[in-house]
Amino acid sequence: MIAIKLLRDMGDHRFSLEDLIAKNNHLTEVKSDIPPPVLHEAKAIFHFNINDLSIAQFHLNQATDTRESWLSNVIAGKIHESKGHNFKAGQSYAKAYSMKPDQGTLIAVENLLFKTDISEMLNIAPKS
Repeated sequence: MIAIKLLRDMGDHRFSLEDLIAKNNHLTEVKSDIPPPVLHEAKAIFHFNINDLSIAQFHLNQATDTRESWLSNVIAGKIHESKGHNFKAGQSYAKAYSMKPDQGTLIAVENLLFKTDISEMLNIAPKS
């Protein structure tokens, strides 16, 4: 589901929105005493897409309660950015990159959920 979302956001429309919804429906059928963090990250992405930030934040918190990942930091950054908290978003993106310093992380930061200019975002300093 995460891969489909990234591909769609980068302009690859081989997968429809219906495919994304079907994947989310499949995620809701997963039964486990302790769901893997990536399941919660995928659910956070889905709920962000339908503009339900409180549920997206809930699933992100569930994921990070188990373990913090580069992807959870990207998602956190997008949530912060959508709320206008650009400094916190920049911190999350920088942390994601420090955990996985490669082109894939930069692509996720720039394209996951909505476009972000990371050169601008990572240069934001707190206002005095």
